Amino acid sequence: MPNHSSTLPQHRIGAAILVTGLILFLDGSVLLANGTRHLGVWLPFWGGLALCLGYWQRQRLATWRAARRWHRRLWNWGAAGLIAWLISVLLFFIFIQGAHDRTEHSAPRALIVLGSGSPECRPSATLAARLELARQQAIRWPQAWIIVSGGRDDGLACSEAEVMADSLRAAGVATARIILETASRNTAENLAYSSRLLGARGIVASDTIMLVSSDFHLPRAYWIAQQAGWHSVATAGAPTPPSVRLNAWLREYFSFVKACYYHGK
Repeated sequence: MPNHSSTLPQHRIGAAILVTGLILFLDGSVLLANGTRHLGVWLPFWGGLALCLGYWQRQRLATWRAARRWHRRLWNWGAAGLIAWLISVLLFFIFIQGAHDRTEHSAPRALIVLGSGSPECRPSATLAARLELARQQAIRWPQAWIIVSGGRDDGLACSEAEVMADSLRAAGVATARIILETASRNTAENLAYSSRLLGARGIVASDTIMLVSSDFHLPRAYWIAQQAGWHSVATAGAPTPPSVRLNAWLREYFSFVKACYYHGK
């Protein structure tokens, strides 16, 4: 009677690889089909495709690995590196899940709403959640200016700030309170350019400001604001839609690593 004890775990591992690859590939494919294109989408798309192809060619990979000692070493080093990277991603996901809104003793003099994509000049699901939270905070802090910050995406006739401003006006926020920052392309520029607009209205680094963004984005945005010289920073985080959460978190992982790298230079 054949012994299946050694082959059963291999079948389970292979099935797990295939299922994981299909989930990542389909997740990336749907978002790409909807016009969402950034690292957090391309990575699961190509990673999932690679896992599916690896499963399909598993016999050839096993033959290649067994053919030479350096093949086995290269394979082991690659596997170790992949495992280490996956652990770092998991730890980062735990870190951003544990982030909470920050409050300050004084009322914010300005709300800075950070952009998050406006395909076809309409708010993405993530941006719509930020704008709803911004509307709520605008009611809570009626004396605060509201800066909508975001430049123009490639190929679009509108800026994110214009899309956000239109959405807030339609939700009942007074036009006179809204300040448009239409030049920025990333979080650091969001805060740098918004600071200039606030300075022109007499708001200085010792005043309290509130960052309104997605929950996963706030730790990095808060850190950048402090690096930019703001001493009293409150934050309000909007929930990330489940349909884009994996992609958004992956994108934020690389953005966080990039920010730490450039800050350390």
